[in-house]
Amino acid sequence: QMALQVIRKLLDNYEGQKPIKLIMSSVQFASVKFGYPMLLKFFQNLKFKEDKLLKIEIVSLGAIVTKLKIRKEDYYVQGRKMYKMPVLIGEICKRFEDLHKEEHVIFFLDEILTFGNPEGLDWRNLKPGPSINLLLAFSPVTLNLDKGRKRILSKGKDPEDAAECLHLPTDASFHVQELCLRYRNSRSI
Repeated sequence: QMALQVIRKLLDNYEGQKPIKLIMSSVQFASVKFGYPMLLKFFQNLKFKEDKLLKIEIVSLGAIVTKLKIRKEDYYVQGRKMYKMPVLIGEICKRFEDLHKEEHVIFFLDEILTFGNPEGLDWRNLKPGPSINLLLAFSPVTLNLDKGRKRILSKGKDPEDAAECLHLPTDASFHVQELCLRYRNSRSI
């Protein structure tokens, strides 16, 4: 819900001349058997103020990768079917900038799983580009329950008591907001 409020504020305060391309996505994948994940269905039911300069696309991360003709295999963690997410998202942002040169892009990616993915923990070098507002929502869920304590860091060195540390983007264009209260159907954080 917080990201949606940020999106609404960005739309309300936008003073540029370019049309806006709002891309709302989730790492959860769509399947033939089950269709769109509930989160993407939720996004589809959202109402935004009518504006001829606003185009909205609701799509899974997998569909974005396919649409942009990104070779998934180049971004897989070796020996596992999971992505090197920070590098993949950086590439997606570059391609969005090339594809949407005449638009300002707001790209929201929800449910990013990082814990349990050794190539998904370090986001410090991510730079989305000047015509993209990038909103990332990291899930506190872990892909590997037996690794021990998890820690989210915006800066600083890894504490000795943490098995895995998530390093958030350090580029000045990012604002980091860590949520500490339980949300929706999640277990206590």
